[in-house]
Amino acid sequence: GDQVTWTREILDKLSMKQQTVLHFRDLDEWRKPMACQLLGSIKDARFFAMLSNKKNMKGHRNIRAASRSDGIGIDQIFYNWCLRIILERVTEFVYSHSIRTYGEPRHVKIILGERGTHSYARATWYAQMLKDQSKAGTTFLNKRTIKSEVFDSRLIQVSQPHLNAGLQLADIIASSFFQGVDILPPTIFDSNNALLL
Repeated sequence: GDQVTWTREILDKLSMKQQTVLHFRDLDEWRKPMACQLLGSIKDARFFAMLSNKKNMKGHRNIRAASRSDGIGIDQIFYNWCLRIILERVTEFVYSHSIRTYGEPRHVKIILGERGTHSYARATWYAQMLKDQSKAGTTFLNKRTIKSEVFDSRLIQVSQPHLNAGLQLADIIASSFFQGVDILPPTIFDSNNALLL
């Protein structure tokens, strides 16, 4: 789709015509701002970033969530929470955008980057549970909820970043914002790329 075209155009404009995969962290430092400018200039794309400070979460216990998460590791619980926050915002945007553009809700396809450290089946189950709660009006923390009209857990896929152009573009966003907030070595703190986006 469009993501393949956009990734190819960025690689070409970075004078990397022989490359087939865009790895942001492997780019020369002078190419990173160019990649961000090129990605930010795509009119038909919308990007979301969710940042979390895991260090201030150490020792935190959510008794209500823990009671429903028996046997699930704390890393998975935290991953699910982050997934919830991003899905609430993405589905809200997709719902509004599809109503404006098409006059009806259109479904969003979710592609998760495979890292080997999370259970994607559990994440999918969790997202479906959130959708069900949203539909039933039973979401406990309900400032935002997943828009059930545009979310279908069957449209969640897991892929490896080197096989998926969309994940390669998402890596530009994630890496830029990570570098823009993490001040501890080995990260080289630099907020310029995030600001360009």
